[in-house]
This record gives sequence, structure tokens and C-alpha cells, in this order.
Amino acid sequence: MPLSPSSSAQTARETIAKRLKAPQQEAGLTGHDLALRTGFGESKVSRIAAAKTPPSADDIQRWCAACNADDGEAADLVAAGRAADEMDVQWKRLHRAGMKHAQDAILPQFENSRHIRMSCSNVMPGIVQRREYARALMGTITAFQNTPNDVDAAVDSRLRRDRYLHQGNCTFALRRRADGTR
Repeated sequence: MPLSPSSSAQTARETIAKRLKAPQQEAGLTGHDLALRTGFGESKVSRIAAAKTPPSADDIQRWCAACNADDGEAADLVAAGRAADEMDVQWKRLHRAGMKHAQDAILPQFENSRHIRMSCSNVMPGIVQRREYARALMGTITAFQNTPNDVDAAVDSRLRRDRYLHQGNCTFALRRRADGTR
């Protein structure tokens, strides 16, 4: 499975990869050692460790067994992997008809919230994006995903959210850091 277009699913997979590295390091195993113990190719070990390839439940169990990690850790990681997969499925389901539906789906959250916190590591948060920025971003995403092109309608929907910055009783905390830290 390629990298997820969903940033939440990809972040979850990166967390799983980091968690898999911990027992490997505790066991003092190199990637080569781990490949030998699991029967994986070294490239597969590298791709899983770099969150380029999501590990299957069997991959996680074999990895943890090779590192002598406890069964509880393997079970937790398998559950986290399934959750990441489900995030990806939900994201794809939400976007299969284009981006406007996804943008419209977010509006009730703004209407019903008093405090909103947003953190984006690689783009400006949607609520402060301007038309051309949002159009360029969504156009790129639409092309990457190969989903229906409803960019102009999606941008209009996204820009309707900015009214919440200027009216109502909602407070915002926005953060954009290039390094992804908080």
C-alpha cells in the first residue's frame, strides 16, 4: 500500500514505525539482523521502519517476536495498524466523490464549537487560507488522489469557514510549524 493521502493515517503509520524501532533497538538488532530473524528482505524492513510500507498484522507479530518484545506490545501495534487502515478507508470514502463533500462535512464542527485548535505541519490551516492558495493546494491534492475535480466548489466551501474567525463566540489556536513540532 502506498503512502496514505490522509495525513492522519500517515501520521499513525509513522508512529507505528517508531514504536517498532524501539524493541529492535532494545534487542540490539540491525536491519539486516531483523531481516534474517523475520524472513523479510532488508528492503522490507527498511520500508516498514521508514513508514513507507504499512506492516500487516503478521509483519508486526513477526517483527516483535524477532525482537523478543512482549505479546502485549505486538497486540497494541496490530490494533494501531488496523486503526490507521480504517482512517485511510474513511478518508478515501469521504473523498471519492471529490473534495467539496469533505469540506461541507467540517462546517458543523465549526458551528457547534467554542474552542478550536488547529495544527498543520506542512500547509496553512484551512480557515486562514485564501482563495488562490486553497485552489492550488486542493488542485494538487485532487490530481494526486485522482478524484473528481470539484476544486472550485470545495474552495468555496472551505472559505465559508473564515466567517467563524470574525463572528460568534469561538476562539482559535492555530499553529503551523515547518518542522512538524508543536
